[in-house]
Amino acid sequence: MPGAAIWFLVVGGLLCLLGALGGIHSERRRLGFIMREQAARNSDLRQRCTDMERNNAEVLNDNKNLASFLVVLPDVVRGLNTHTTRRSIPPLLAGALEQIFEPVQIAIYTRRSKNELVLAHGKGLPDGMKMGYVVIIGQGRIGLAAKHQMMMDREDLHSDTIARRY
Repeated sequence: MPGAAIWFLVVGGLLCLLGALGGIHSERRRLGFIMREQAARNSDLRQRCTDMERNNAEVLNDNKNLASFLVVLPDVVRGLNTHTTRRSIPPLLAGALEQIFEPVQIAIYTRRSKNELVLAHGKGLPDGMKMGYVVIIGQGRIGLAAKHQMMMDREDLHSDTIARRY
C-alpha cells in the first residue's frame, strides 16, 4: 500500500500542477484582455486631452483677441467721432484690425456706386491690387461677399450653399 499512496500523491500533485497551470493561463488571458481594454481607454483619453488642449488654446486666443478689441474699441470710436471724413475711416479701421488680429492682409472697400466697390485701404495685398481697385458686386470672392453682405470662406465660394441659403 505504501506504493499506492506515493502513486496517489504523485498523481494528485500532477493534477494540482495542471490545475494551477490552467489557472495561470486563464489569468494571463484575462489580464491581457484587461490590458488591451486599458490601452484603448488610454488612447481615447490621450485624444481627448489633445482635443481639450487645442480647444483651450483656441479659447485663449479668442480671449486675447477679445481683450485686444476691448482695449482698441474706445480709440476707434473716438477716432470715428473726431475724423468724420469718408477718407479717414478706412485707415482708422485698418489700424484697429492690425492691433486686434495682426492680419497678413487687409483690404477695406467702400461702395462707389450701386454695383461697384473701390479699394480704399490695403496692406499686404498682391501687386495688381492698388488703391482704387474696382470690384463689381456679385463677381469674385469680394463681390459675392458684398452681394450677400456676409463673411464667406472658400467652401462657401466653391459650393452652391449660397444659392440654397438665399
